[in-house]
Amino acid sequence: MKQQFIKTLRRLRLLPLAERVRLSLLIMQNYRSNRIFAKSISGFSFPPYDVAYDAYGSIDYETYYMNGRKAATFIYDILSEELPQKHIKICEWGCGPGRIIRHLPSIDSTKRLEVYGTDYNQKTIRWCKENIKVGDIEFSPNKLAPPLPFKSNFLDCLYSVSVYTHLSEEMHFAWLQENLRVVRPGGLILMTTHGDKSKNKLLHEEVDSYETGKLVVRGDVVEGTRSYCAFHSPSFMRNTFLKGLEIVLHDSSPDPVIAGPQDVWVVRKT
Repeated sequence: MKQQFIKTLRRLRLLPLAERVRLSLLIMQNYRSNRIFAKSISGFSFPPYDVAYDAYGSIDYETYYMNGRKAATFIYDILSEELPQKHIKICEWGCGPGRIIRHLPSIDSTKRLEVYGTDYNQKTIRWCKENIKVGDIEFSPNKLAPPLPFKSNFLDCLYSVSVYTHLSEEMHFAWLQENLRVVRPGGLILMTTHGDKSKNKLLHEEVDSYETGKLVVRGDVVEGTRSYCAFHSPSFMRNTFLKGLEIVLHDSSPDPVIAGPQDVWVVRKT
């Protein structure tokens, strides 16, 4: 029933209005707890509510802080295990308001991390540049379509959390090629997707496409926003999207602090 209701709102172009109403309710619900938590973390900047909600669907300060650090540690542990060198160039494509990336510089004192963050939301990037002053993270904007502001083979690894989940099929393949372009041979690309644990959100007509290995996309809203959704079966990922690439990892039950019930995929550029 919920998904049918959302489908109706999407078709009537009312979903953005519904999202604004939900944000207003969350602001009222979280106002007191956010004030208390903000006082407990001296000198830490939290993103504006509209920016946080667009990126994560949540405005809870404690979740932003605690889960962001846990997610950064989880992602870094996966990537660093395959990258033994002491100097690592790492980028978060679609960094949003810095939930994860702001914690990377303090994770491993034994290595030098050169950290970059990009996002197509200009307001988000401006906020990150003005408020995240740790470890000389370099933030830069990108557009909905490639390219990224890096030379070919520049990065050791690139990760994206719930970015492909908000793109059209055309942009999936355009951005995968761009991710591969900016990562060096032997480097890694980590991404999260809506896999089998998100299957319960699909409508009957969408399940058939999903199970036959097709990408399921819900549009009728601005591409790249949280209401624009894509669902990726393991069959689509292995046999179509990542076909021909070396799959280093597929975790269908990762720690939910990364991106809720999403799958984690890691591929190596050969």
